[in-house]
Amino acid sequence: MELRDALREAGISPPYVLAGHSFGGLPVRAFADLYPRMTAGLVLVDASHPDQWVRWPTSRADRILEVSQRIASWLGWFGVLRALNLSRRISAGLPVRQAAELRAGAALPSYAATEVGQIRSWSVSREQLNAAAPLGDLPLAVLAVSVQPVGGELLTALQRELAELTENASFEIVQGASHESLISDRDHARVVARTILTVVQAARDRERAKLTQP
Repeated sequence: MELRDALREAGISPPYVLAGHSFGGLPVRAFADLYPRMTAGLVLVDASHPDQWVRWPTSRADRILEVSQRIASWLGWFGVLRALNLSRRISAGLPVRQAAELRAGAALPSYAATEVGQIRSWSVSREQLNAAAPLGDLPLAVLAVSVQPVGGELLTALQRELAELTENASFEIVQGASHESLISDRDHARVVARTILTVVQAARDRERAKLTQP
C-alpha cells in the first residue's frame, strides 16, 4: 500500500496512530485492516463513510459529483478555476503562504482530476471496509462538525456509526466547525491536534497494559 511505503521511505517506524480527514478516512481505515499490527490508533476527522453515497438521498450523487469534477478539470486548462477561486472556503484562515499555495494547487486541472480518481475508487474502498475485521479495542477518536450545509442529519449519523468501529472510541461534534474549518481555522485545528495527542496517549497506555498482562 502506498501509505505503508511512504512511511517506510520517511523512516518512520510502526506502530502508527493514523489520522484521516474527509476522503483520507478511507485509506487510514484500509491501512488498519491490512496492517493491524502496525496500527496503534485512528483519528477520523469528519471522515468519509464507505456507504455515504449509497445512502445519500440524491440518486447517483457520486456520479453527479464525478461529472462536475471532470468539468472543473477541463475548466482548469482555461484558467477559470483560478479566476473563481473555489478553494476560498478551505484556504480561509490559513497563513498567507499556505493559503496561496492551496489556491494555486486548486486552480490546476490535476486537482479536480485527483478528486475524480478518489470518487471512482470509493466502491473499491467500500467493498474492503465493509468486509474488514473488527478493530477490537483499538483507540479511535471520531470528530464531526456542527456546520453542515447539505445532508447534515445523515452525515452526523454516519460519523456516529464510525465511532462504533471499536470498543475504545470517543465521539465529539466540534461546535461551530465545518468540514473545511477543521484544517483551516486555528481553534478548530487545535481540537484536531489535541484529539490526535489523546489517541497517541491512549495507544501508549494500551501497549503498556499488554506488557503487564500475565
